[in-house]
Amino acid sequence: MDLNENIKAMLSPGDETAAGTGYIISRDALTAQMISGEDRDAVKDFRVVDKSGEFTFELSDSWLYVFRTRVAFLCLNLSFNKIETLQAICNPGWAYNPAEFFWNDPMGESHPFSVEKWLSDFLSPLGIQKFFDGESSYLLDAYTYIFTVVPQWFENLEQMRKPVFNLHKMMPLDIESEDEAEEDIRYVYAARNQEKDAYRWGCCVTSQTISYIVADEAMDFEAERRAQASVLSIVQILADGDLLIWVSTILTTIMLALVTALAIIRR
Repeated sequence: MDLNENIKAMLSPGDETAAGTGYIISRDALTAQMISGEDRDAVKDFRVVDKSGEFTFELSDSWLYVFRTRVAFLCLNLSFNKIETLQAICNPGWAYNPAEFFWNDPMGESHPFSVEKWLSDFLSPLGIQKFFDGESSYLLDAYTYIFTVVPQWFENLEQMRKPVFNLHKMMPLDIESEDEAEEDIRYVYAARNQEKDAYRWGCCVTSQTISYIVADEAMDFEAERRAQASVLSIVQILADGDLLIWVSTILTTIMLALVTALAIIRR
């Protein structure tokens, strides 16, 4: 049994010895409060606007983990074509996010909504409230897992280290970026493939982010996505996941981010 199977067993439904329970939350269930009774196909995608610009993103089936310690984690499954989108959504380092959010209908019309009210309306009926008191955001100090697929293998570790560091910083992959203050960063790499004489994947791990990049000449994101989600998709599949968008950057990447908000369960 590999590590994934051990983790799945810890969250197996119906097992009295399990540490908690995991649920897959369908996209329709997540957007139901937002659209106020409109047709479930009313939401095409989403848009976030902040001082740096406006960015489109998609929401797919997501995950909710409830532990016996009365701590819960809601993992929002987001996809987008620019990493700056995630920075606008999370506004890392700040307790308040001034960004404006909209959901777009199939006709192209935008409808404003509050992320805080949306999450509150979804979680409150479940007896779950945000971890931080007051006016702070649900996404304050959110944990993020960022996953990107690129077509080419990496000839050396430095070639891989730069884009995963940029993912961690939520900055474009093709720019030069460094921060000597980042002392908690650790890098994990695949063994060098002897046939290709190159590396296939690498990971940047910090206290609140995991940024992962993998090479796949076929750019089969769905296959890579299934492999990445093998730990997450452990119980009660309520709906099939939507296709994630293809991204055109200098590396022709596809990005997925799991933004995890910490919450506590009321007695």
